[in-house]
Formats: sequence, structure tokens, C-alpha cells
Amino acid sequence: MRIISRSLDETEMLVAQERVALGRDFALWRDETKKRAVAQATSLRGIGIAAAAVGLLATALVKRRPRGSVRHDDPVIKPETKRKGIAAILGGLAMTGLRMRYGNPWNAVPVFLTWGREQYARRYANRTVRSRAMPPVRRERRA
Repeated sequence: MRIISRSLDETEMLVAQERVALGRDFALWRDETKKRAVAQATSLRGIGIAAAAVGLLATALVKRRPRGSVRHDDPVIKPETKRKGIAAILGGLAMTGLRMRYGNPWNAVPVFLTWGREQYARRYANRTVRSRAMPPVRRERRA
């Protein structure tokens, strides 16, 4: 019986050591990934790509017509289409951000619900509770 309990203790210690090592390795990987992402975003190539994307969005949104001329025909790209396109781009970026942060966007739902509850509790924590005075309860006399 001692041999089994000793091997279980050793196994538990090995599992605990592996868990600590995995946490350390993950932290190192996360830090390296952040450094790499920041380095790519702040490089000339990353800044150029961001500037090109902003330029493309700006040219798509800005109306191109001379100041003096009046335009009577329908626009090629309707404003509603532009709004939907921008909403799709922003939605895609939001989903990408959620996937990067939480892995699966559904994993973010409990986080947002907890945050909402905390905001509600913080907002209403110091308010006084107003209650009406309840009339006394009548009890029937037994004769």
C-alpha cells in the first residue's frame, strides 16, 4: 500500500510541476506574440498598410464632384451601401478582436454579462431604497 501512495504523491507533484511549467511557457509565448505584433504594427510596412486602408476608406466615403457642378444622376454607390460596408468592416474587426482576446466570441458573453452586472451594482449601490410603510396586519380574535 505504501508503494501506491508514494507513487500517487510523486505523480501529483509531477502534475503540479507540469502545470506551473505550462503556465510559465504560455506567459512567455503570449509576451513574445505581443512584442511581435507590436513590432509589425509599428514597422514602416504596418504603418503603410494602415495608411493605405484609411486612404481607401476615405476615398470610398468622400463624394467626388467639382464644387460648381450639380449632379442629377443617381450615385453609383448608394450611401446605404457604403454604411453597410463600413458596418461589415467594423463588425469583422470586432469579431477578430473578440477571437484574439477570448478564442471564441461566445466565451466573451459571460465576461460582458458580469461587467454589466458590476456596472449596475456600482450605479445603484448608494441609492436609498424607498418603501411604503405597510399597514399592520389584522388578526382575527378567537372567541
